[in-house]
Amino acid sequence: PNRLYAHAFECWIVIVLCGCARIFCGGASFPQPDATGAIERSWGDHELEATIDFANGSHFAHWLTGGLNTHIVHHLFPRVYHVHYYEITPIIRETAQEFGMPYREESFPKALVSHFRYLRKMGE
Repeated sequence: PNRLYAHAFECWIVIVLCGCARIFCGGASFPQPDATGAIERSWGDHELEATIDFANGSHFAHWLTGGLNTHIVHHLFPRVYHVHYYEITPIIRETAQEFGMPYREESFPKALVSHFRYLRKMGE
């Protein structure tokens, strides 16, 4: 039984780390500051542009990653406890659409593939 728990914990760590690293994968854009160090867009616009949610409809992924799959909410409202992220996510999605702002979300498998492509690219 102890070996089974150890293996389950190792799998959980890999999933969480992949989820954390997801923010560095394809799809997000990272605007560069100008000569004065300023970015043209507002802070909220920047967060929507540079952050991606994954497996948004999965309560299991939410529980497993501590809410990292709802990463946009985390960046816009960092002091809100993660159990409220599912209530806030549709509001952010609708508001982004209303104002023509990007709202990016991917499936969990697509996020994992993107993550490993990113790791390969960084290893070259």
